[in-house]
Amino acid sequence: KKNNVRDGFRMLDLLGLEGKLSPPAELVVLAGGTFTFYLAYGYYQELIFQAGMKPYGWYVTFVQFVLYSILSRVELALRGTARSKLPLGVYAGIAALTVTTMGCSNSSLQYLNYPTQVIFKSCKLIPVMVSQSLFPFFFLLLRVCKLLSHCLRRLGA
Repeated sequence: KKNNVRDGFRMLDLLGLEGKLSPPAELVVLAGGTFTFYLAYGYYQELIFQAGMKPYGWYVTFVQFVLYSILSRVELALRGTARSKLPLGVYAGIAALTVTTMGCSNSSLQYLNYPTQVIFKSCKLIPVMVSQSLFPFFFLLLRVCKLLSHCLRRLGA
């Protein structure tokens, strides 16, 4: 097995170019790719729903997840990655929540145009910020628990 650590950090396996890119180049490639594909996703989703698919938001979600599953299986086959040690129930729970979120989002396009939906998605951070200011003790407790877990992890390592 290859040593995939450089300068104390785990190297990124990006399109099979593990360790061949410098960290700044990796940042540019990942940030640019994320921006490009997010923009393309939004563009194609708007085209799909302008073509009369608004009543079929859950069907579009189903097609998306079938494609995600196929592409994930192809990636696993290309990398030769073994199965995860996590229980299947964890994956099923995360998948159910993700499908529900995307299905509701796609179904909401019946009532909203895509730019308005993106604005609402961007506003998800506001309730988190408000709750952080209303319940500061909870977040302080969370930080203390994180600090304690890091210390315990260091002691055990």
